[in-house]
Amino acid sequence: MNYDNYTVEDLAADSFFRQWVLQPDQDSDQFWVNVLQQHPQQAATVVRAIQLVRQLNQATTPEQSAADPDQLDAIWQALQKKVDQEAYPPSPVGRVVRVHSLWGRWAAAAGIVLALGIGWWFANRPGSVRPTGTGSALIATKGESLREQTNNTTEVILIKLTDGSTVELQPNSRISYPESFASDRREVSLSGDAFFQVTKNPGRPFLVYAGETVTKVVGTSFRVRAFEQDKTVSVVVRTGRVSVFSRRDFDRQQQQAAAQVAGVLLTPNQRATFHRWNEQLAKDLIEEPLPLPSTPLNQELVFDDRPVADVFKALESQYGLDIIFDATTLSHCLITTTLSSNEGLYKRLDRICRAIGATYETVDGQLIITSTGCTP
Repeated sequence: MNYDNYTVEDLAADSFFRQWVLQPDQDSDQFWVNVLQQHPQQAATVVRAIQLVRQLNQATTPEQSAADPDQLDAIWQALQKKVDQEAYPPSPVGRVVRVHSLWGRWAAAAGIVLALGIGWWFANRPGSVRPTGTGSALIATKGESLREQTNNTTEVILIKLTDGSTVELQPNSRISYPESFASDRREVSLSGDAFFQVTKNPGRPFLVYAGETVTKVVGTSFRVRAFEQDKTVSVVVRTGRVSVFSRRDFDRQQQQAAAQVAGVLLTPNQRATFHRWNEQLAKDLIEEPLPLPSTPLNQELVFDDRPVADVFKALESQYGLDIIFDATTLSHCLITTTLSSNEGLYKRLDRICRAIGATYETVDGQLIITSTGCTP
């Protein structure tokens, strides 16, 4: 296909171009790199088309979809500034240099897109809100003296914080925290992997800055994994409730007191995963859900001709998660079974669902039971 004469509207209507802008991958990146190699004069059109596709995609968010008349000029300024500040290696369209002609601006933009990839464009697009610094830098700007501990061993290091909370710091991980916490909040910064057990204090929320995420709790236990080289940041809850935000959304909330920013609310055995490539948070269940610590060890669940709804409720209580089912549809489903303590949750559900002719799936960190019911 010849993209030499494509307009902004033509590109925005191209399904493959839209997919590249909204969900880029290695293959689509390479395809559009080749297009820009062959048609460097189309760089301006590509930039405008990216802007248009993103505006259309965000049309349901009025504050983000409103067009800024100075936005395109800001794009060019950002691109040209990047050219001025950094020396790029030779690209397939030639060395990027500071030029003033119209064709030169096209070539410069194309060279930057090729050299840095679509990820640079998304991270630096005008109007985007990026994290303003590392978690430790944010804490330090408040005038608090910081301690930093790095685990360079092969063993887990236990750290006791001044509020009574504890941190199990995994190998190759680093944590920063104040000598004493502020009166209204408790903040730490993590790079790596750690398990937190937070002392409950509703008046002083506990915040963990990790990569591009902020985890906010009052008192609970959870694990955060945020290695700089990983493609994701994850938070897994063991007990209690945890709210996870992207740093971008959390910063916006702090800057605008009245802003209501949606985070991901997690309960036991749920996981939030922040995908760095598209800056999105997703929620699911962990691979092997664990009974709550309050559950007696080696507890068997015995049911003798009991409604299956009782079984699901018992599992909800034991694992601290939600099992969604239609009580009316399952009202005639009775079951006799013993759920062994050495069985995992999913093995238990397999047996239960097989017995009543049902199926289950996980959706947004919940278990959904589907069944046509049982004969009375």
